[in-house]
Amino acid sequence: MGQVASVAEVNLPPEAWRAGNIYWRINSTLNAGYVLVVSHRMPICHLTGGGAEDLQPVVVEVLASAEFGSA
Repeated sequence: MGQVASVAEVNLPPEAWRAGNIYWRINSTLNAGYVLVVSHRMPICHLTGGGAEDLQPVVVEVLASAEFGSA
């Protein structure tokens, strides 16, 4: 996870929320991940995801794991 200077248009929040944005890239695999957009000027949290892989099976597996359930 790391802060980045900019993100692709598809990852941006609606135009009304594009003030004081800070962008974070969260890699889940080498070819897929999430982009988190927050703002220091308004209370928003905009999360998008995508890439070359379907992340749902991995997320379902993690949520069903004993380790996650005990956290």
